[in-house]
Amino acid sequence: MRPENIKLSAFGPYAGAIDLDMNELGERGLYLITGDTGAGKTTIFDAICFALFGEASGGSREANMLRSKYADDDTPTFVEMSFTHGGKEYFIKRNPEYMRPAKRGEGLKKELPNAELHMPDGKVITKVKDVNSAVTELLGIDRGQFSQIAMLAQGDFLKLLLADTKERQEIFRKLFKTECYQTLQNQLEAERKKSYVACEDAKKSVKQYISGIVCRSDDQLVLEADKARAGEMVIDDVMELIEKLLSGDLARKDAARQQIEGLDKALSEVNENIGKAKQLEKAVADLEKARAELEKELPREEGFKKAFEDAEKELPKKDDYSRLKAQIEAELPRYREYEEVLLATGKLEKDIVALEKSIEVSIKAQEERASEIEELKRELSGYQDVGANKEHLLSEKKGLEDRKDKLDVLNKKVTALQRDEKALEKAREEYKEIDHIYQEKNGLYEHIFKLYRDGQAGVLATTLVVGEPCPVCGSRNHPSPASLSMEVPTDAELKKAKKDADMAREEVAESSRKCSELGSSFDVSLEHARREHEELVGDIITSAGSDAAACGTAADSGIGKNAAGGGIGENTAGGGIGKSYDGEGQLFSGIDYRNDMKGPEPLSLEDMKESSEKLAKSLSEKISEVAGLIKAEDQRIARKNQLEKIVPETESELNKLKELSSSQKETLAADKSRHEADKKQCESLKAGFSFENRAKAEEKIGELDFKVSAIQSSFDKADKELKSHAKKISLLKGQIKGLEESLIDAKAPDMEVLLAKKSELEGERALQTDAYTSANARMESNEAVRAGIEKKQKELSQAEKRLSWMNSLADTASGKLSGKEKIMLETYIQTTYFDRIIARANLRFMKMSDAQYELKRLEEATNNKGQSGLDLGVIDHYNGTRRSVKTLSGGESFMAALSLALGLSDEIQSSAGGIQIDTMFVDEGFGTLDSDSLELAYNALAGLTEGNRLVGIISHVTELKEKIDKQIVVTKEKSGGSRAVIVV
Repeated sequence: MRPENIKLSAFGPYAGAIDLDMNELGERGLYLITGDTGAGKTTIFDAICFALFGEASGGSREANMLRSKYADDDTPTFVEMSFTHGGKEYFIKRNPEYMRPAKRGEGLKKELPNAELHMPDGKVITKVKDVNSAVTELLGIDRGQFSQIAMLAQGDFLKLLLADTKERQEIFRKLFKTECYQTLQNQLEAERKKSYVACEDAKKSVKQYISGIVCRSDDQLVLEADKARAGEMVIDDVMELIEKLLSGDLARKDAARQQIEGLDKALSEVNENIGKAKQLEKAVADLEKARAELEKELPREEGFKKAFEDAEKELPKKDDYSRLKAQIEAELPRYREYEEVLLATGKLEKDIVALEKSIEVSIKAQEERASEIEELKRELSGYQDVGANKEHLLSEKKGLEDRKDKLDVLNKKVTALQRDEKALEKAREEYKEIDHIYQEKNGLYEHIFKLYRDGQAGVLATTLVVGEPCPVCGSRNHPSPASLSMEVPTDAELKKAKKDADMAREEVAESSRKCSELGSSFDVSLEHARREHEELVGDIITSAGSDAAACGTAADSGIGKNAAGGGIGENTAGGGIGKSYDGEGQLFSGIDYRNDMKGPEPLSLEDMKESSEKLAKSLSEKISEVAGLIKAEDQRIARKNQLEKIVPETESELNKLKELSSSQKETLAADKSRHEADKKQCESLKAGFSFENRAKAEEKIGELDFKVSAIQSSFDKADKELKSHAKKISLLKGQIKGLEESLIDAKAPDMEVLLAKKSELEGERALQTDAYTSANARMESNEAVRAGIEKKQKELSQAEKRLSWMNSLADTASGKLSGKEKIMLETYIQTTYFDRIIARANLRFMKMSDAQYELKRLEEATNNKGQSGLDLGVIDHYNGTRRSVKTLSGGESFMAALSLALGLSDEIQSSAGGIQIDTMFVDEGFGTLDSDSLELAYNALAGLTEGNRLVGIISHVTELKEKIDKQIVVTKEKSGGSRAVIVV
């Protein structure tokens, strides 16, 4: 991945836009990023990292903290970067979250983070999450790996050099993703604890089961049972005790069962005898009850017979009542016919009254419609010429609106020119400041050049010999040789002063060009605006008189016609027009536009804006007036159209009313004739009725029906009661005869003796049942104890085996084996990476240290108590000793740390699938090196550029500035913020 172009806006310390064409630095080699402390040298790498991954390179700044505090409110914050990867070109743009002024209203609004990635095939990926995934997939590494590969910061690689095993574990875990091995260690430790808990739980369960052993208090084994429950007996003896207890209770259970079976047989015989005795007693009692019931029922027989005979005598009356009922029911249809005719007669009376009233209302409505039609026709005759002036008014309104639109466009141009004028003034002020800086830097250069030239003359003077020719002028006399100054500038100082002066000169030229371009463009635009203003205002004023006269004529015409027409529209249309126009002299009253355009000096932007706004206001008022006239005319046209529609509709309504009235009169005559016929029919039907009305007849039918039902019900009841009584007497006699036959030769047993025997047998059986139940309960409990102990003993054996295995496995993975090296599984995996990193680092460290030092991983700890495996030492080949890296001097530590960081970067690229990063940054630390060590380090870094790699060194060391020509120079601005330029 190689950046081609980087553009920053309001990012970090850069207040404005900074555009860095990285192609100017070439495709390979070293370049220097130098400048003032805090100016923003490292921010350039932060911008690259943010563009790719949405985060800065370090962890101290969140993305929402990246907006420049020096930026103007209107300047957006973003980073754009075009880069190549795998021979293809990509473009990415991002902005962080930040607060900006609201575009509408006051206050601040949050600008949400956004990103877009342009692919080589033209596809554009948007949304922050999708762009992040696409970049990670494209490069094959994440933000953390990219920062470790592409940015070597002094604080970070010194931390890696001096870290102990525990600290390196954390660093390598993040870089090489070895968390899975630590997770395995943790899981093994968790399984070890789980196995231990399982063993302890099994032991507790066995003890709990033993505590549940049950034994009779009078059993000879009770002491042994107490000893077992107290935990004072080995498990085999406990199992033997349980077997003895089970055998004893089994024998007691069998003996009790045999006793219960014998007692149940005896109880069955006693219960059978008791049942027979109870049946005999019940038969005697039933016989006495039946005899008493028969004596009670025999005297009631005569009463039932007499009731039946009386009811039978009433049956003939039932037939008479039925015949009379049938006669009355035959007359009911005539009653219904009478009621229907009477109802129709009443309805006709109501209809006749309603028709008479409706006819009266219809005649009145006809008179009102005729009067209304006459009034509407009279009003319509007043609108014959309406609409004649509308087209002229519409044309006038359009002309006014066109001029207003042109005036609005001119106002926008004037507003834009005012902004351009301010920009021009600002550019001129900036030119003055830049020119002042140039005068200072050029004066400083001329002063340094004079000192340098004088110093060279002084050096030459020290070589002059009396009588020998001067190498410059050839004279052999040297009366006044130049003195040697103590303040002679160096070549580097002279070169820097010249470079600063040249850069300032270029900035002055650029600022001058910018001012010239802005000024020329502004003058041309201003002249065009003045001409356009003069032409437009002249056109408006010229047309004002004729337009006003025409509108006044149209208004007067409208008023006259309205007055002539009169009628409904008079108060609406005519009144509005009469007030809307006062004559052409009032159109632009109070504004002397012609005077604004005349004078010795051209119009200023403020004058043009003021006169344009006044004209626009007058035009708006005029447009409103004409629109009012058009609206009034539209109202008159609408009223005419309305009247033309209403008159025929009202005439049609009048005709319908007349037709309805005629039809109603015919209906009224027919209804009166039918009403007289219905009245005569009612009188004829009523003459032959036996009852006053149908309700009275139906009431009589109900009365006869009740009497028929009563006679039949009394007869049925008497018949039923007589038959039921005879049946009851017969049943009682049969019951008495059967009981008397069953009691012949029967003997009653002694009930008290039987009940006493039963009680004795039941008591004995209860004792045997308790003995059986107790023995059975103890057996069930002790059998459960035996089964539980056997099960838990088996589980305990398996748990103890697993615990032993897990102890060995967890101790091995965690590096806790007694007497062995304390290397955890994760650390062991990390040592493979570390050895490769050290091997890569030594290729550069040996070169930087002139073959004196070589890094070496300490394979054994000083003791077997602490964790080891990632400790680092150094071999001194000058004296053949080994020692800790912490004993190196500051410069040596820097070289060792830089070599280790470069080795780490190489290993990360290799482990990430051979990804290629063609750009690298090294941040500070070179100030700790002497000149020889700096030369060795420089040569080692120069070796990094092989294979078209571009390496940026972030430093302010003077020697590096002299060695490296390609530079990105970062400077602080006096106005706040920083700027960066590429110097090649």
